[in-house]
Amino acid sequence: MRLVALRVICLLAAVYGYSFASSHEVLAQAGAGLPPPTASRAPALTRMPADSIRLQITYLKLSQLLQNLQQTAAAALDVDAADITWSAADDRVRTDPRCTSLGIVASQLRGRVGGLQDGGVPPSVPVFFDHVHVTDFPASDTAVAAIRVIIRLPGDSASSVAALTYKHSQARWYRASGLLAALCTAATRP
Repeated sequence: MRLVALRVICLLAAVYGYSFASSHEVLAQAGAGLPPPTASRAPALTRMPADSIRLQITYLKLSQLLQNLQQTAAAALDVDAADITWSAADDRVRTDPRCTSLGIVASQLRGRVGGLQDGGVPPSVPVFFDHVHVTDFPASDTAVAAIRVIIRLPGDSASSVAALTYKHSQARWYRASGLLAALCTAATRP
């Protein structure tokens, strides 16, 4: 019965112009012992060793931070950075009212980009992370991400090294060094 149903689905897909797989491929998958798509199963991430999971989570959180910077998600940035212990260099730039938080700095950078894309959408802030290296420290439940922050504004480009420490037990960024200073320097440059 199941094979007949799969053949009918493939036939209907072919009649209506869908070409997702041949009936032989679908039938081969059905007999391969794979669970049905509706079955509940753990994602691949949870089947990894604990140290790999910590590294992957740190990379994901770093990607989320970068996306929030690029999209100027000021509220999300300020929540992510609410409890960060900043380095001395970052603390110095926080005295500038244009650089008191990641959200404010991202807004300053957006102002430097200017213009709107098609459809009235503001462009992404050209901030990139390069040479990302994450080191896991299971004993202290942290992971340190060493990154190169690249900021490409119209007529201006800057690059700086930063480090972020992620605390896994608290699921938050814990410490930062150089990130706010790099972003503030680019945002406030005349």
